[in-house]
Amino acid sequence: MFAKDQADNRGMRVRPLLGVVALLVASTIPAHAGVPDPRNSTADTCMVISPAGAFPYKVTVKDEAAAPVAGVQVVLDFTPATGMNLCDQSDPNHDRRIVGTTDLNGTFTFYVRGGGQSTGYVVVSAFAQTIVLAHVRSLDLNGDLAVTAADVSAHQALPANSLAGDYNCDGVTDAADRAILSAEVGQDCNTTPVLDSTWGALKASYR
Repeated sequence: MFAKDQADNRGMRVRPLLGVVALLVASTIPAHAGVPDPRNSTADTCMVISPAGAFPYKVTVKDEAAAPVAGVQVVLDFTPATGMNLCDQSDPNHDRRIVGTTDLNGTFTFYVRGGGQSTGYVVVSAFAQTIVLAHVRSLDLNGDLAVTAADVSAHQALPANSLAGDYNCDGVTDAADRAILSAEVGQDCNTTPVLDSTWGALKASYR
């Protein structure tokens, strides 16, 4: 009887200990679900913008398991893209960053308003992790935040290998790109573009 009581006591001591060990082990396992993973997140390296924000730029954020991450802030940082000018509608506080929040599918689509030319790039990131470096180009080639005949003339003078005038992202600046440009002549930062959905990039501080 005494031996049985000792065994029961040992069992009572071991069970709580096992519970503590299990809790400690669980707490040391890193939680990756819901954390953006740049390897599975996607965004195009070709970014086309215009003063009217007529071109969509979609970013999709996924975690380590390739599941969409909702409610995370996506940032387009134009700081390295010197020569690009952003309209106040896209960058009201002039910090050269545009921020959006992903939906339930882990996506956010930007319609950036701006112009100019740059040999730099836009840093596309989520959760402070770079997803891609995008080469930006605008229909407003002279950076006056309006698309005019002057931009058409400037486009004609661009070499075929120039990224600045490649609006269909096929690697060549040609007549097909000039047709896209010509169709948008007359727009500026105040133009309301014809889009499937209205421009709604959220501007906020990124933390």
